[in-house]
Amino acid sequence: MSETSEAVEMVDPEKMEKLIEGLQKAGFKNAMSVPADTFLDIMTPKKLELIDQLREDSYESIRDLAESVGRESSAVKRDLNVLSKYGIIGLEPQGNRKIPKLESSYLVVRPIELKGEKQQ
Repeated sequence: MSETSEAVEMVDPEKMEKLIEGLQKAGFKNAMSVPADTFLDIMTPKKLELIDQLREDSYESIRDLAESVGRESSAVKRDLNVLSKYGIIGLEPQGNRKIPKLESSYLVVRPIELKGEKQQ
């Protein structure tokens, strides 16, 4: 465990559920959440670029998405597999292709609570 992670703890799951419900009631339909430490571990500028591309347009295959961002298909596939593992994107099989799609409209990074007393 790193020094940073020892100084924080995850928000109570019940509080997180209420937060997501509140966001959905406020119009943020189809919101999903990921723990802050997971987000920091998996997210890279290249993965954020893929998410941004999928927000803007639809793609018929991983190869099409890779061409749109100027990357090798194998590298994009690896990044998409990580994002898929955490439910951020889906890979819909169609024949011998997989169609990448966003699974949620909103991604919420779960807040963390700092341990100790509040600083003045």
